[in-house]
Formats: sequence, C-alpha cells, structure tokens
Amino acid sequence: MPRSPRGFTLIELLVVIAIMAMLVLMLLPAVQSAREAARRMQCSNNLRQLGIAFHGYHNAWGVFPVSWDGPYPPYRGAAVAPESTATFYTSLLPYIEQGNMSLSDPQAVSIFLCPTRRGPDCGPKADYAAGRHPDDFFQNGWLSVLGGPFVLHTGDIVLRGGVGMNNIGASDGSSNTLLLSHKALSPSDYYRQGWGLANGDNGWLGGPGTGQFDYKRDPRFFVRDLNSVDIRQYIGASHPGGIPSLFVDGSVRTLSYMTSETIIPRLWAWNDGAILANPSTP
Repeated sequence: MPRSPRGFTLIELLVVIAIMAMLVLMLLPAVQSAREAARRMQCSNNLRQLGIAFHGYHNAWGVFPVSWDGPYPPYRGAAVAPESTATFYTSLLPYIEQGNMSLSDPQAVSIFLCPTRRGPDCGPKADYAAGRHPDDFFQNGWLSVLGGPFVLHTGDIVLRGGVGMNNIGASDGSSNTLLLSHKALSPSDYYRQGWGLANGDNGWLGGPGTGQFDYKRDPRFFVRDLNSVDIRQYIGASHPGGIPSLFVDGSVRTLSYMTSETIIPRLWAWNDGAILANPSTP
C-alpha cells in the first residue's frame, strides 16, 4: 500500500518562517529607501513648480513676493489677498491655478506640502519657508529675497519690500542665491489640525495672529526635524541626507545638514557679493 507524502514537521515550518522573516527584515530598509527617494523626488518637483510660480509672479510685478506681510498694507500681497492674509503663498495662488481659492475657506494645496511629512489630509498647511534677512542677525546689510518685513524686539516693523531679478543679477547671481527651503517642524505636529501659533505651523493663509516664524526662519542653520518647541525657528526637514532647496534661477539642489553656518547666511543673501562653490550634496 503506497505511503502518504511526508508533510513538514513543526521545526521545519518554524525554520521556513524564520528565513522569510529575515528576508523581510533585509528588504525593508531597501523598500523604505526607495519610498523616501520617491518622496524626495516629489518634494523637489513641488519646489520646481513653486519656482515657476515665483517667476510668473515676478514677470507680472517686477519683484518677488515677500514672505510675510502681516496686518499692515503689503507691497504686492494686496493683489491677491486682503491685507490681513498676505503671505508669499497667497501671492502665488493665481500662478499655480488656484486663483479662485476662497480665502474664507482655504483648502490643502498639495505642492505646498513635503510628502515625506504629510499629505493633503492635514489641511491647508505648508512645509516650505524662506530664510529671514541675515541682516536681522548680523547687522551687515545682507538681505534674503523673500525675507520681507521684520518685527524688531521693540515691536517696531522694518518694512522691506520685494526684490527683482535685476537686483540679484547685478550682485550674487540667481544660481547662487536661495529662494525657498523647508521649515523645520516637530514630527508630532505633522498631522496636527488647527491653527495654534505655538507650533509654528499655521498654514499657508496667514491672517491675524499669525507669527513670522511660519513663513521665514533663522538663516544660519539647517537642522533635522525633531520634537522641540524651538524647532519652529529653523530651516530644516525630515529628509535623510539633506534638504531639497529652491534657488532663484529655478534649480533645486539638495543641501547638506552639515553645511557651514558661515556659508548658509551667504546663500540666503542676494547682496553679500559672494559667489560660492556649489554647496549641494552629491
């Protein structure tokens, strides 16, 4: 009488399961790396689209918008938004096919978001910011393109308007000057809803009570996202290895977190007179 086929023993089955688990663990980093590479590519594409929008705005007005206009008459923001809701994001809406967006009912705009952090279900937030004027820290006269007005510690407002390509081209050059990068953010706040000022993540709309940290950040450092109340002051990202950043000429380059703090302010400044070597990571 023929014998029935021999099945797996329990030990053999456990060995197979263990081998499969090891293979999954070995493949997981590669899968995660591939996913992050795709997200970083999408993030870079978002920045390129924003660069096109910035140049569309510049072609219309002769200057780039400023990062934060606040509750006083803005330089160019009034063309697309009320005085109390003027940011470079609201200024760009007509140039990203969002000119009909209701400012009383703002919606998520996907190209304003870094996909490594979050998606449109987070609401009308934004993940990109400009560097403040290096002059605000060093009193050296260096100005950033989107730095805009600045509130002194006394509460006085220094009204600094938009700058044009003719100014930049006559000084450092558009390929040597940063226009936009990422605002650092606590990972615990990635999907936080609401408009709380304390976390520096009030969204793209602006409005009464909005802080300047939402749209422009400390121009001296690049940092990795971490859970800290102070993180809202800095330029930073969640991407491993570096920060995709937009230059005035429309190019997007990944800048290392290890970039010297003596170089970073000069990248933000359009009028420091320095032509720097390419600081992007390989």
